[in-house]
Amino acid sequence: MSAKSRFIQAKFSRETRFEVCPIISAPFRGPVEWRLDQLKSTLLQPVLRGMRNTELQSKLCWAAHEAASLAWMTPIPLLVFPALFEEKVGAAREQWMKQQHIRRKPQPLALAA
Repeated sequence: MSAKSRFIQAKFSRETRFEVCPIISAPFRGPVEWRLDQLKSTLLQPVLRGMRNTELQSKLCWAAHEAASLAWMTPIPLLVFPALFEEKVGAAREQWMKQQHIRRKPQPLALAA
């Protein structure tokens, strides 16, 4: 030890204990989650039936997952999900059709000045 440093003895007070009661912010929603997944599958099957375009299938599945996650954030996801599903799937179809229209359009060639 150097001449300027000095030894300090640590003093600890008596240990204090208390109980922690966790606050449950949301009820256990395991069965609701399962039913929401079943509802998503039930609504998605007729939409995808007979569809051969894998790109559109992927977009519609993504829209269904997005609708389910948005519905999950509400207090009544099973009630809200069908409306969100229709809205998201309709928007995904619309966007896909716009993209197909743009892809089919002939692109003008840029002329050199």
